[in-house]
Amino acid sequence: MLEQSAAFYRQQLEHYPEAVRYLSQRGLHDPALFNELGIGYAPGGSLRRYLTARGHSFDLLRQLGLLNVNGSDSFYQRIIFPLRLSGHLINLYGRSVGTAFAHRFLPGAKGGLYAKQGLLPFRSWLTTIGNANLHPAIVGSLTRPKWATAATCESGSYRDGESAL
Repeated sequence: MLEQSAAFYRQQLEHYPEAVRYLSQRGLHDPALFNELGIGYAPGGSLRRYLTARGHSFDLLRQLGLLNVNGSDSFYQRIIFPLRLSGHLINLYGRSVGTAFAHRFLPGAKGGLYAKQGLLPFRSWLTTIGNANLHPAIVGSLTRPKWATAATCESGSYRDGESAL
């Protein structure tokens, strides 16, 4: 179901100028990069309909954290970054384009971060996405998430292993 959700969010990105503008303001302009990384957008109000139409139950969507307790999209108005480890989708990261709490991951069964250990390789990348104003020369050469280590962030330079996460 995470794969279906990520694919849905990816399809939404090009239909929402505010999401593309948000990425552009952070130096990300290349649609090929969006496709390669699977970057998407959660407009809110439509993931539930999309997944239930494909036979997934409301209760399962809530249990996985895709819907909040009110039945709304947990990633409402967020840029979505699928997080993969060895080719497997292990979580979704959402960065708010509005005034909501900036960072969101899918929760685990006990309120913790789902597959937290699996996210450790992404920590500098996630921090950069959240804070970066990337230099155009860096953005033009991006092909893999490891690009984050070369980014200059608002609070200074981050290198592998340095992160606010």
